[in-house]
Amino acid sequence: MKTVQWGLIGCGNVVEKKSGPAFNDMPKSSICAVMRRDVLKAKASAEKLGAKKWYNNIDELLADKEINAIYIATPPGLHLEQASKCCKAKKPTYIEKPFARNYQEALQITKMFEEEGIPLYVAHYRRALPKFIKTKEILQSGKLGKYVKLTFD
Repeated sequence: MKTVQWGLIGCGNVVEKKSGPAFNDMPKSSICAVMRRDVLKAKASAEKLGAKKWYNNIDELLADKEINAIYIATPPGLHLEQASKCCKAKKPTYIEKPFARNYQEALQITKMFEEEGIPLYVAHYRRALPKFIKTKEILQSGKLGKYVKLTFD
């Protein structure tokens, strides 16, 4: 397996302190470049995370041939547009939660990637934590009464 060379779109405090270092800690994974609107902040984030490149323009980041996966860590209002650009650039994409502003946007993003056959992931890592698993078990057991599963079609 080749090394995943990440391009990070958005690089605030949470990325610099939590998720960013994790990308470098995993085998065959490293941060190649970061993108922030402010080029000086982009450079500073790149230095903190050990990335050799930084950009202040998403199109330049996506044109970088060395980057083979993208992590979107920007406000949800930007995810649809940014995910669309990642999909057009044929880059597998990992989007931080919340995935989109609403169900319709989530469907649009999902459909785009499915149609192009590009891998798409969402950062819902908390679902596998013990307290969330236990909460699900309690809800499904009926001890608290019946619950209604909401669907939005």
